[in-house]
Amino acid sequence: MMSECPAGEPRYLLIEPFYGGSHKQLIDLIHKAIPKCYLVTMTAKKWHWRSRVAALYLAQTIPFSSEYKVLFCSSVLNLAELVALRPDLAPLKKVIYFHENQLVYPVREKKDRDIQHGYNQILSSLVADAVVFNSHYNMESFLSSINHFLHVIPDCRPKNLPAQIKPKCRVIHFPLQDQAKLQKERVSPCENQDTGVPGALRSNQDESSDRIPANQNTSVDSLSNKNDSLGRISSNQTTSKGKVLNNHTEASEGFSSNENSELRSLDSITHKLHNCPDRTQPDLAAGSIPSSATDGGGTGIVSADKEATQCSKPLHIVWAHRWEHDKDPESFFEVVLRLHTEGCRFHLSVLGEQFTENLGVFETSRPLLEDHILHWGYLSSKAQFLTVLQDADVAVSTALHEFFGVSMLEAVQQGCYPLCPNRLVYPEIYPKQCLYNTSNQLFKMLRRFCCHPELVRKQTAKVDISQFSWEARREEFLGLFEV
Repeated sequence: MMSECPAGEPRYLLIEPFYGGSHKQLIDLIHKAIPKCYLVTMTAKKWHWRSRVAALYLAQTIPFSSEYKVLFCSSVLNLAELVALRPDLAPLKKVIYFHENQLVYPVREKKDRDIQHGYNQILSSLVADAVVFNSHYNMESFLSSINHFLHVIPDCRPKNLPAQIKPKCRVIHFPLQDQAKLQKERVSPCENQDTGVPGALRSNQDESSDRIPANQNTSVDSLSNKNDSLGRISSNQTTSKGKVLNNHTEASEGFSSNENSELRSLDSITHKLHNCPDRTQPDLAAGSIPSSATDGGGTGIVSADKEATQCSKPLHIVWAHRWEHDKDPESFFEVVLRLHTEGCRFHLSVLGEQFTENLGVFETSRPLLEDHILHWGYLSSKAQFLTVLQDADVAVSTALHEFFGVSMLEAVQQGCYPLCPNRLVYPEIYPKQCLYNTSNQLFKMLRRFCCHPELVRKQTAKVDISQFSWEARREEFLGLFEV
């Protein structure tokens, strides 16, 4: 049954079919900043199904009101279907925000591409009055790929779609959380505020999720051919008690509702990060550090702990991404296993969520790297996640599909030096000193940092984090709601 919104001042309708992660972070910021908003969400599970059928569910769920003036949604929603099912929403100013686009999603086989997701996004852009992207790369790759993407249609192909959409497009960078707030959350993690906003209609509030906690043992396939040889590398299998930190299996995106338990977990992670024994042998080979390694400047934060231990503590490498093939974990593990076989001293944290896809490279690589691992798997608490990032020295991306990269910028906020592929959105955000062209280049950079970790700890990446803050972007987002 549909409910009626009470009459009153003009309302702004916020819709998020995938209410989790960065999608949740953005919609919550807007909801808090703009009065008289009405928020409608669906849980962050099975995004493929959200993309296909969310419009029908939302059409039955969104209350009727003659007071709506603006509709804001993410590109997960098929806006064209929603407006067709709810003609009362057609007169609104319709704004769609692209966290990503499906037109350039990397598929392993051409036959694996589901045209429906990208087709929905094209239709939504044609219906919207404002089409907003989180990066120039996202916008340009979307517009330039439309014709090629639709070439699969056997005949009667539509024409001039990019020309129709482009005048409505603009870029507003995704807003990171305020640094002071992040630090406060690290010290005093708050309870999950999943429903603590007035005027929010929370839809489909079941507790189930298709997330598989990434630190659980699962039956997975073997590595792909290019990594077959890695499984034959010998490794010391001895494990120290407590070496793998705080395995969490909670499915919630936010903080634990039990604050005392949360703080104990955070204290445990902090203790183990700073006291984990190093049992690897030093790499005595000489190596030069890139000139960027001694540069100053930037806006990263170098903790006192890093300064105090920079001469003795091994390099701490972190990889914090979804455990899916578009983040190319195979390339990352190929590199760190090379570091291991050469006797490099380093610690390793592999963070992130595993959803429905099981990638064998994680299960195969873990025992070979056990002596280096500080943390393995998903952290349900933002405070714990930030604690690991602040201890780390280098954050690595090997992504094949990235339009902004929130976790990498959060790592830079916490003082990590970023190493990113010279493709996708990364050249738009990071200086060339932080970019690599091949896996071999990434290996050489990490090997040099392993030899001289004190140098990478003395410098920060020249990335202006302030331009990605909510305070910097707030007025741009508020401007979307002007009618």
